[in-house]
Amino acid sequence: MIRTVRGDIAAPGGTVLVHEHLQIDLTSRLPAIVIGSADEGDVIDDLRQASGEHGLRIVVDLSVLGSGRDVAALRRISEAARVAVVCATGFYWDPLPVEVGEASVEELRDRMIGEIEIGIDGSNVRAGVIKIGTDANTPTAAFERVYRAAALAANATGVAIITHTTRADQAEWQMDVLERSGLVRAACRARRRRMRARPRAAAHLVIRHGAQGTSSPARGDELQHRVHALLAALA
Repeated sequence: MIRTVRGDIAAPGGTVLVHEHLQIDLTSRLPAIVIGSADEGDVIDDLRQASGEHGLRIVVDLSVLGSGRDVAALRRISEAARVAVVCATGFYWDPLPVEVGEASVEELRDRMIGEIEIGIDGSNVRAGVIKIGTDANTPTAAFERVYRAAALAANATGVAIITHTTRADQAEWQMDVLERSGLVRAACRARRRRMRARPRAAAHLVIRHGAQGTSSPARGDELQHRVHALLAALA
């Protein structure tokens, strides 16, 4: 079962784009990069073309609170393009929302669970994935609370976590915090070409439930072995 902005569906055959931002124009880093309703037609046309020419069936939109997420617009786009869209809950660092600095692990957990099980911003649109990430600095206590809360929310709901590493050495910290918080990891997907070509580069990881993971910290070659073993499991 896949939770989309239009409701839960069975997994369809076809192409899936697992990291998109349908409402953000990342061709520039101007302050106003969130596109408006006037641009939705272009997004819909692109999705229709990708569906017809490449068999696109699902898009995972990873915009969260503070990064342009508009679930009503995502539902409109999905309906018009006839492509399923999965939206995200979570907290991202660009910038990290102010309320994260004041919230407890339990409050952050409950916020994510509510958006997965009840709805987002008073709507009946529910999130189907958790998105979190760390910036280029040493992770702070606020980031640790976010990662602990995400693990608890994932355990409670069964959804996957997609996490962004700005620096490659952060992957170890992220995986350790998630594991210590009780997340049982079955698979971890990075951007394969980048990781295999440049194992030390920043990457995205997708962490799901299933097989038992180790709770002991990994170092050096052991960490690389764990990442590549998990990539192989998804191949």
